[in-house]
Amino acid sequence: MKILVLSDIHYPFTDRIRLAAIINEEKPDRTIFLGDNVSDETHAKEFLRFISETGCHDYVLIKGDNDIALTYEKELEMNIDGRSFKFVHGYQFSVGGEQTTARIASVLKKVHERLPVLAYAIFSKAKSRSNGYLILGHSHALAFFPRLRVACAGCLTTEKNIYNDRGYVVISSGEGSGVMLNIKRLDHRDATFEI
Repeated sequence: MKILVLSDIHYPFTDRIRLAAIINEEKPDRTIFLGDNVSDETHAKEFLRFISETGCHDYVLIKGDNDIALTYEKELEMNIDGRSFKFVHGYQFSVGGEQTTARIASVLKKVHERLPVLAYAIFSKAKSRSNGYLILGHSHALAFFPRLRVACAGCLTTEKNIYNDRGYVVISSGEGSGVMLNIKRLDHRDATFEI
């Protein structure tokens, strides 16, 4: 089984050619669009047509804080080879609203570049009450914290944010290979973890 996790596309503010190439190259069994998929209502049908044209037929749309006009799941839980995964956009874990969270993240980033991502992962894990693996969007950061069992799924938007870690996550399992979590960066600095 191969799960492709794409987050924070903000369609149409994305590189559509690159997005289609990712879906075609990965050939996933299921694609999870982890929120902030469509930036405005006028592009909703175009986004669904685009997904279909890539050959992506088994997919789940998770609701992000900027999503409108489509039918979404709040979150998705699934079991992959005995490991529990929870997929959620992550805006639910903002501290005092998105603007307050952004201000806190800006201050933390001055202390250390990756500190806001770690703080987001810790806070989200505690709030989610998930004992399994938590896969998050929303932050536009691309990271995996093995001890926390939290992955941040990056982004594919061309819009600016505090983080613009362009990439995605692939979770795969196969006979005798265990479960692998791959952090795929568009700059090809990939990382693979056996979990």
